[in-house]
Order: sequence, then structure tokens, then C-alpha cells
Amino acid sequence: AGTHAEDPAVLGLAPRTVGVTAPAGPREVVLTLAARGPVSGADVRTATGLNADKARVLLKQLVDEGELVRTGATSATRWHRPEPR
Repeated sequence: AGTHAEDPAVLGLAPRTVGVTAPAGPREVVLTLAARGPVSGADVRTATGLNADKARVLLKQLVDEGELVRTGATSATRWHRPEPR
């Protein structure tokens, strides 16, 4: 006879948990980089593998959501985390 869930020996066992960390997506990569300091579009493209158009869309989305602040213009544009309130 096998063990059943009602068996006191089985009921006393803790459930087995396995922690799985999902790979970071481009959004998380950009936010992590920006937490360390201002990032350029080239930094974002290099770190995420996104092309220029997709990187620009992501950065604009993060600015619109208040996750990043944009400073500068043209090649001097940088994105960084907003100051804590």
C-alpha cells in the first residue's frame, strides 16, 4: 500500500517550493541601468538588443509612465530615474 495525503507522515511534510527567476525584459534592464545613472539611447540599445525605433518607443513609454525623466536633446539626450519625492 502506498502513502496517502491523509497519512500523518505525509501531512507533516512541507510543500516543496522552487524559486524561478524570469529573465529580465528590456523594461527591467533599462530601469536597472537608469537606477545607476543617466543612460543614452546607445546604452539602451546595447543592453537590450533593441533597434533604435523600439528603444525609442520603450524610453518614451517609460517617460510617459513617470518611470524615467528625459534631459538634453539629440545625441546629448539622457534618461534617468526621477528624484524621490
